[in-house]
Amino acid sequence: MIKEKRNDSSEDASLGCLVYYEEKKEFQIRIYEKTEYWMCPVFLSSFIKKGEYVLDARWSRVWVQQRILSWERQNLQAILTENQMEEYDEYELLLRTQGKCGQDDCYLELQN
Repeated sequence: MIKEKRNDSSEDASLGCLVYYEEKKEFQIRIYEKTEYWMCPVFLSSFIKKGEYVLDARWSRVWVQQRILSWERQNLQAILTENQMEEYDEYELLLRTQGKCGQDDCYLELQN
């Protein structure tokens, strides 16, 4: 679930969900239709303004890649080793960071 930390409330706002298709290694973002554009990060709000609440695999991956280490990052192998990772894996990196980013208050909350 994609959530946003709210400064003005004790509860966090649920904005939508991120689905990962393991076989294809693809992501899909589904924004809840009750979500207003001003409630979420600029990247997601641009889709809401167009009336689009389901992002295809390409745009969903762009959002994910904005929230994790780049595969082009200098010293990437050292960072992976430090985190007990044998190879670069977008999904695993996203889980380890909860999708947190310095640009907004969004994060991922796992649902069982």
